[in-house]
Amino acid sequence: MKSGKLPIFDCGTMKWEKLGFYYDRKTRPNELSQTAKFMNEILDAKINNTEMQRLRNLESRSYRAIMTSDEHEEPFVFHVTKEGEKWFITVIDRAYAGCDA
Repeated sequence: MKSGKLPIFDCGTMKWEKLGFYYDRKTRPNELSQTAKFMNEILDAKINNTEMQRLRNLESRSYRAIMTSDEHEEPFVFHVTKEGEKWFITVIDRAYAGCDA
């Protein structure tokens, strides 16, 4: 696994710019809190401030990782979070790098 800039998917060629297993130590994923915020604002969900803070705390300890093997296979995109001395997969991200409009 290499630390650094994550591979980018090109929707025109339908290929990844680089293949391998990468994680980004500089950028923190924020999809959980952004989705919860959207749910509260648009879907009238009842996610309270305590739960929103728990999501942000989780994100602050998380990194996104991407494993690409070749342009025809689905990538494995996930978030890892450190809890104490152990690392856990906390999110499996099936929407990242999608080419939907």
